[in-house]
Amino acid sequence: MDAYLARQPILNRDLQVYGYELLFRNGAENYFRPVDGDTATSSLISDAVHIHSLEKLTDGCKSFINFTRNALVQDLYTVLPEETTVVEVLESVELDDELLDACRRVKRLGYTLALDDYILEARFEPLLSMIDVLKVEFPALSERQQHTVIESAQRYGFKLLAEKVETPEQYEFARQLGYDYFQGYFFCKPQML
Repeated sequence: MDAYLARQPILNRDLQVYGYELLFRNGAENYFRPVDGDTATSSLISDAVHIHSLEKLTDGCKSFINFTRNALVQDLYTVLPEETTVVEVLESVELDDELLDACRRVKRLGYTLALDDYILEARFEPLLSMIDVLKVEFPALSERQQHTVIESAQRYGFKLLAEKVETPEQYEFARQLGYDYFQGYFFCKPQML
């Protein structure tokens, strides 16, 4: 049986690889075919650990992995090394006490916690004090909204990752604003493995 996944580099301000986002693929094509999110998360983790070798996939850098609500609550991340794993909370999760407790466990166990695809929704406020990295859908926000994100980063102390950066202008603007990390087609499309 073949096991597919893709990885996309995440670069720091010096344009060196900081980590890779690992992306579920359920076929040889380099795109996500709709499948249940829990299945995608558990399959990706299993394949990354048992088939592909996580260390080789990431060259020893951070691995950013999307986690569904169930995967977070069930602590599926604990099969991954805490020093190199970034647990990404999906933007689609419902924030309630159970999920916030799960996020606190992520932090208590030494994992890096990120919030994915952030677009300035007030419902995420309880998570902002917990996260280490905020992944911002960069082109989706206006300049004024970008400044609001920068203020939140300064207030809560998390790092900013500009994702979906597709042009040199977007990259330069994100750098000027003070973003720490960058991801998108401008740098590299996801690579199939």
